[in-house]
Amino acid sequence: MKVQIEKGRSIPGTYPFAQMEVGDSFRVPDGIKRGTIRIAAIRFSKKTGARFVFRSTEEGFYCWRTQ
Repeated sequence: MKVQIEKGRSIPGTYPFAQMEVGDSFRVPDGIKRGTIRIAAIRFSKKTGARFVFRSTEEGFYCWRTQ
């Protein structure tokens, strides 16, 4: 069996940080540890300069893109 190598494919992310514009938000799914998603946002921020804020609301835990 011969395997074909593909170039230029990016690894899909778990969270939609790359698709978010300033002002966009998403509800963090239940079962996801808050620290885990915060660390993912920090890592994404270091690569891109994007900034995020997290808040608990009556509806759940949310992430907003602020920059």
